[in-house]
Amino acid sequence: MFRKVSLCVLLFAVPLLAQQSGQPNEGKEQGSNPARRRLESLNWNPATGKLTWAVSQGSRNAQGEYVPDHDPIVYEIDLPQAVMSHNGTERRFSQEEAVNVLTVMELISKYAQDSTMWWESGKGERVGQRVQLTPEQGFSPLAPAPPFRLRLASLE
Repeated sequence: MFRKVSLCVLLFAVPLLAQQSGQPNEGKEQGSNPARRRLESLNWNPATGKLTWAVSQGSRNAQGEYVPDHDPIVYEIDLPQAVMSHNGTERRFSQEEAVNVLTVMELISKYAQDSTMWWESGKGERVGQRVQLTPEQGFSPLAPAPPFRLRLASLE
């Protein structure tokens, strides 16, 4: 239980800790439909120590849905080297920051490992039902598709 609480605290604290004074405040652009950004994907490779993510920029349409203006832009952090790269340019950051990010990612990795073991041990309540189609007798792969009955099978 303590690990899950710690994970939640860290996940909510990271964006706050990562903000630096002097950064422009996003979303305060002039106009009725300001440019926005959205995290599209996030990938952590514990074997290489690389964290990669893609961000799109866009705006909201008349229905309030986010619409990207272009393909996502990819960023990467190499934690062992404490280097962030984007579009062929690399920038170094502190080893302390690399250790902080690595701590968070190791916690997420541990959660994923524990969740895998939880799943493989059959814990949790199954959700939904599978649909199983049963053809009538006389089915032949060369014959036209026969009528079938729809039979709901439980997942157990």
